[in-house]
Amino acid sequence: MVLRGEAPPPPWRPWITALEFSQENLHDLAPLAGLTALQSLDLVNTQVSDVAPLAGLIALQHLSLNGTQVSDVAPLVGLTTLLRLSLNGTQVSDVAPLAGLTALQDLNLYGTQVSDVAPLAGLTALRRLSLMRTQVSDVAPLAGLTALQHLDLSGTQVSDVAPLAGLTALQHLDLNSTQVSDFAPLAGLTALRFLYVDPEVSDLALAPLEHIRGLQIIRRFSM
Repeated sequence: MVLRGEAPPPPWRPWITALEFSQENLHDLAPLAGLTALQSLDLVNTQVSDVAPLAGLIALQHLSLNGTQVSDVAPLVGLTTLLRLSLNGTQVSDVAPLAGLTALQDLNLYGTQVSDVAPLAGLTALRRLSLMRTQVSDVAPLAGLTALQHLDLSGTQVSDVAPLAGLTALQHLDLNSTQVSDFAPLAGLTALRFLYVDPEVSDLALAPLEHIRGLQIIRRFSM
């Protein structure tokens, strides 16, 4: 029905809470505009470029736009119930519209054009954040995200991890293919269990982390 460009009949709408269109030939989201009970929407690898019809879906908690043509997330500014948002492989460069989505727990920006993460500074509920293969170089705005448990910075231009020193809930940190050479700022992250680094990182450079019980340091070739 939606793939034919038809909106679900009004009597159906309160009962539609999840939709999956992954890999489908879907371009236009207009038929979804009235689905205000929708909580989960998967649009992975569709032809969608305009998410404006989603602006009124205020019950939405999970939204995946991986591999779509989306570049502007401004229409999502009012989706304050979102818990998980995935923009993997899109052309998104500006995350300012996400600044008010303070319920977000999981944000995937892998492979996007994002370079400035300052708008994310207030997303203190975030537990998982992927910035893999983005243009990010400065992680200072992440310093207050103390609920973070999983942070992927692989393939970025990050060189200074001092801003991460207070992220004491962090369990998984990926620094593979970054410019980081000083790991001492991570010495207080006693919950850290997995740290990914480049093979050429020396044991001496990692010595400040020796006391972290249960930490596995995984040397991995650049991807």
